[in-house]
Amino acid sequence: MIERLKKAVIENKDNLSYINLDSNNNYKGWTSNFGIKLPNDEYMKLDLKKENDLFLLFVLASSWSKTGQWENAAFFTTYLKYYDKNKLDLWLDDDFIDDEIQNRKKENQKGL
Repeated sequence: MIERLKKAVIENKDNLSYINLDSNNNYKGWTSNFGIKLPNDEYMKLDLKKENDLFLLFVLASSWSKTGQWENAAFFTTYLKYYDKNKLDLWLDDDFIDDEIQNRKKENQKGL
């Protein structure tokens, strides 16, 4: 039974967006493709060999547990990576944090 299921998954891996197998049909891990297409036509992913992406994994886990919705955490993490705000040192800088707070307030006012 398990072999039939594996075979069915492999045969349909290109039709199922949540199946994430490499060319040898090994599981690539869920961080290798979030399924979120970026403006540069690439898909959001984390390379856990990179320090900045490890930081984003922590952000993802922290924001996921806070909001309860994985989509919110995934899009927030994608935003940070795409806009190059994925460096731990930035978030240890009080001036950067103050700027981010002010930017958020300005964006919120635009929406009103």
